[in-house]
Amino acid sequence: MKAAYYSYHFFGSMASPIWISCLQIQFLPKFFGVLLMLGCFGYIMNFIGNIIISDYSDLGISKYLSMPASIGEIGICLWLLIFGAKKMV
Repeated sequence: MKAAYYSYHFFGSMASPIWISCLQIQFLPKFFGVLLMLGCFGYIMNFIGNIIISDYSDLGISKYLSMPASIGEIGICLWLLIFGAKKMV
């Protein structure tokens, strides 16, 4: 198993406090929190899949499991760039 697959475990562990805080605060849409939650579990499933199945990266499902996290992270960045500069009254 490649050492790069261990990064999925760390990304999944890092994404969990982000989606928890995203669901709790009122400034960000909860949609991004749900995407990050799905992506967190997707990262961990990729990590477990690479441990259990030797040809897991060739199956093609690993790309789809990490896609919600990518969409959620890019969405939060764009949300903060567009709406984060406005003053909250």
